[in-house]
Amino acid sequence: MSRFQLFGFILQTQVGLGVLAFPYVLHRSAGQDGWIPIILAGVVIQLLLLGYIALCARFPQRNQFEFVPLLLGKWIGNLVSMVYVDYFALTSTLILLLEMVFVELWVLPFSNPWLVIIANGVILLYIAKESAQIIARYHTMISFILILMVALLFFGHDNFDYRYLLPIGERGWSAILLGMKSSVISFLGFELLFVVSSEVKKNGKSLIAPMLCENGAAAFFYLMVVLACSLNFSPESLDRVPQPVPYYMNGISLPFLERMTI
Repeated sequence: MSRFQLFGFILQTQVGLGVLAFPYVLHRSAGQDGWIPIILAGVVIQLLLLGYIALCARFPQRNQFEFVPLLLGKWIGNLVSMVYVDYFALTSTLILLLEMVFVELWVLPFSNPWLVIIANGVILLYIAKESAQIIARYHTMISFILILMVALLFFGHDNFDYRYLLPIGERGWSAILLGMKSSVISFLGFELLFVVSSEVKKNGKSLIAPMLCENGAAAFFYLMVVLACSLNFSPESLDRVPQPVPYYMNGISLPFLERMTI
């Protein structure tokens, strides 16, 4: 895959269904300062990515499952690889369940949840059998939808009230640091760099630019989502809306689009 396709691949891995509840989770941790932890978490992950990139540059032709045994030894290296596989398998299962819940709540409330899971499972198997380059091409193609999503979020700007963000720093740094924990969890997905770095055609160029730009784009997307919801819902209301993003988007009416959640 190209460096630009790596950008799309990791971006689509970082941005997922968790964004639907992300403003609610951040508000529970940091209150109206929920936008601050996103910026701080983005900076921390940028620094972490520099270490990831340096490690991948040390083994340019090997992926994580090949170079970890060289660093940690055969037994510990294979154990770490098994943990990685289990982590990705459990994460995929969680995403399937979250998507099923979302479809049940917002799109098809009378459908059989098992049919939703099976339908998504078939699609996942269809694309998972392809090479990393094919998957990266698909991720790059649909990454442009994120631009449209950010634009749609701000169609409801008439209801924004900047006073919902004030006073800044009311809960103190302890709440902001707690919000950073939730932010970092939502940013997970960048660790796939270890798995696909050997598939990237670098042509003598570094992975620093695409990876730092990708993480910056993910941070910007999450920041826009949180700001849109925080400016639309009062702090008291946001405490009672576990999935504020679809709830907010359902309230936006456009002449050419009836159901934004779909």
